[in-house]
Amino acid sequence: MERGFCVIKLIAADMDGTLLNRDRIIDSRTAAAIMAAQENGVRFVIATGRIFSDVRDFLTPYGLRCEYLTMNGAEYYDDEGICRLGIYIPKPIAKEVYAVLLRHPKFTVEFYTDRGHFSADSRRKTLKGMLRRFAARQKTVLPGFRSLWNAAHDGHFRRMQYIEDMEAFWESGIQLAKFITFGDTPSEMALLREELASIPGIAVTSSFVTNIEINDQRATKGAALAAYIKELGILPSEVMVLGDGDNDLSMFRAFPENSVAMGNAIPELKEIASAVTEDNNHAGVAQAIEKMLAGQ
Repeated sequence: MERGFCVIKLIAADMDGTLLNRDRIIDSRTAAAIMAAQENGVRFVIATGRIFSDVRDFLTPYGLRCEYLTMNGAEYYDDEGICRLGIYIPKPIAKEVYAVLLRHPKFTVEFYTDRGHFSADSRRKTLKGMLRRFAARQKTVLPGFRSLWNAAHDGHFRRMQYIEDMEAFWESGIQLAKFITFGDTPSEMALLREELASIPGIAVTSSFVTNIEINDQRATKGAALAAYIKELGILPSEVMVLGDGDNDLSMFRAFPENSVAMGNAIPELKEIASAVTEDNNHAGVAQAIEKMLAGQ
C-alpha cells in the first residue's frame, strides 16, 4: 500500500482475482477483515460480473452478509438478497449483439437475465465454455479429467437453462442483463470488440483476457455504485474500491481517491489506482482493509 485513506463508509470489491484466491475461496484473513470493517460501521459491497446465484454460493461458508452489485452493475441486491435495482439491455439492441456473436460459432455464449442464466448452445459446447472459464480464472491449462469433473459439477453449469426456441426467448418477458462469451486467445477477443464497437448503447468489458462481457451502457460497476451511494448520502471520497480487471476500470475512474489495485491487476488499473496492495493469493484485500481501519 502506498497511502492512507480518509474516513471510509463503504468498500466495494471485485470478486474473481480480488476477493477469491487461486483456489476460488475467500481466505480466513480476508473474511475476518471484512467482518471487522462491518463492525466499524463500514458497508461492504461485492461488485462482480457474476450473476447473483453464483455469488451466494461462495459466501455461504463464511457467514458474511454483504450487499451486491452483480453482472457488472446491472443488478443491485441488498444484504437480504432482495433485488433493488435492475438495468437491462433493450431487446432490439440485444438482438444486434447476438447477431454479432453468432458470427463466431466457436465461442460459447451465455445470457444473464433477471430469471437466471441461459445458453442457446448445446450442453456439450457449454461445458467446453466452462473449461475455458476455469482455465482463464486460474491462468493455467487445467488437467483434463479433473477439470472436466469440476466443470460438470459446478453450480453455475448445473443451473444453466437451455434455450430451444430463440424467437420465443426474445418474445418472453425475460430481461437480459448481460452477455458473456469465452474464446481461446486475446486476439480473438480484440476482433470481437471491434465488431461490437458499431452497436450503440452497450458497454463492453472483460474479466479476463479471453472473455467479453456486454451490458447496457448504464450498467457498469462505476455508474451503478455512484448512483447507489448518492441515495445513501455517501460521498465519493468516502468509498474505497478494490479490483484487478478491465471491468473494474469504471469503479476506479468513478472513485479515484481510494482506489486499490491488486498486485495481480492489469497494468491499466494499476496506472490509475491510488494504491496497490498484495495480490489475491496473499490476502491483498485484507491488507488494504486492515490499513484503512488502522488509519481511521
